Amino acid sequence: MIGHVYYLCDPLYPWHIRYVGETRRKLRARLLQHLREPGRTHCHKKRWSSKLHRDGRAPAIVPVMVAFTDADRFALEALFAMFAREDGHRLVNGSMTGHRSGPKTPEATAKQSASMRAKWSQSGYRNKVSTALKTAHQCPEVKARKSAAAMERWSDGGLKQAIQSGNRAAWQDPVRRARRIAAIKKANADPKTKVRRSEAGRAVAADPVVQAKRLASVKATNKLPEVKARRSAACRAVSKRPEVKAKRSASQRAALARPGYLDRRNAAIKAAYQRPEVKAKRSAIMKAMWADPEFHAKRCAALRTSEFRAKASAKQKAVAADPEYRARQSAAVKAAHARPEVKAKQSAAAKAMWADPEYRARMSAAVARPEAKARRSAAQKAEQARRKAKAPGPE
Repeated sequence: MIGHVYYLCDPLYPWHIRYVGETRRKLRARLLQHLREPGRTHCHKKRWSSKLHRDGRAPAIVPVMVAFTDADRFALEALFAMFAREDGHRLVNGSMTGHRSGPKTPEATAKQSASMRAKWSQSGYRNKVSTALKTAHQCPEVKARKSAAAMERWSDGGLKQAIQSGNRAAWQDPVRRARRIAAIKKANADPKTKVRRSEAGRAVAADPVVQAKRLASVKATNKLPEVKARRSAACRAVSKRPEVKAKRSASQRAALARPGYLDRRNAAIKAAYQRPEVKAKRSAIMKAMWADPEFHAKRCAALRTSEFRAKASAKQKAVAADPEYRARQSAAVKAAHARPEVKAKQSAAAKAMWADPEYRARMSAAVARPEAKARRSAAQKAEQARRKAKAPGPE
């Protein structure tokens, strides 16, 4: 018959295990049995539960493992009781194992620990317990029950905050942190553990339900303002480090040196920019940025500097010197200007600008400048000379 191994704890300090037990009942029924049993007033467990009751709380029951036989249930209870005592938890069990009475002495503890270690060192017993646990965890009913119990526990905001605070406080202890890190490194160094974790991770990641939950969780987290600010600050700090800049620069140069990389990237960017949702998103972002007075003033000041104008002019002249580029741009501009909606939009925009007295005065002053007149005159003469050269001569 399926049973459970569980532990009891104070709801305010759920990381401190106070009692390890086993039952074939439902966990809620077993907890009620603990609360209602008369017990002896000098019993350690009874004194602990009475103290919680006086403080307005009741013990919380947490499932640890599922067992299919009485022998496995008793063995797992004793095993987890031993582990809890070795980790420093002050158990209120009346015995070393929980299901048998006995004196709670250091000699009995050492004897029980040696017995369990000897038993656990036997490959047959260890494989039997491992097989039973794996079989139980593959049972849909067990999975659903454990998932429901975990969700019910974590739905309590106070319990979640208490567990998180307890974990942070425990991690601040140098001894416990060093012991935990050593255990993790030892487990990660085992090839079998690596393979098992890798296979388990792939199996979980391939589940569509898990993928949907993770995606929804990541999206919800990324929308939090504090997360955005923290990530932005971290990215800026990392990007300013000289070694990061050098590494990124070398990576970009290596990528650009690969044949076909630039063409593939440009094609991907063009395809992305043609999507309506991308256009709408970029337009909304740019409008929001330019609506910010500080950003608007900063950008306008940067665009008016002589260094920026000289750099932009040199870049534009170098691009315009390419005959293929000029022909392509000319065809694109002519095609755009031939569209009625573009003409109407340009006309409306020009009328709106010239209706502004400030813009009209500024443009009139610019046109009246001597250097502007000389430039227009030179351009007109060059255009006339070009047309004469193209015109057929007299026969």
